[in-house]
Amino acid sequence: MEDRALLLYTHSHSIIEQINQTNDVIDFVVDKILKGQQQLDLLRIQTPDMILIEHDNDYIKHKIPFQGIQLQISLYLNAILVILVVFIVIWLHENIQ
Repeated sequence: MEDRALLLYTHSHSIIEQINQTNDVIDFVVDKILKGQQQLDLLRIQTPDMILIEHDNDYIKHKIPFQGIQLQISLYLNAILVILVVFIVIWLHENIQ
């Protein structure tokens, strides 16, 4: 499997910054060519458990603590919605006959 890395290219310099995370989830590689800009602009990459933000040419890794909880809540809400739809269909079927 490829190294999990973030590749960043600038137009004025041939700078390649790589961030390899061994325990964190970066399942894709982004390369961005910034044409005519001297500085690296803000690059945000969202992954299932973190976000990388470029700030002063350093990459700051921010954990997203509640995303797993939000995903779990949305799964529960989807399950409740499916159950409600099934009950409504059964209720309508019984009342039509």
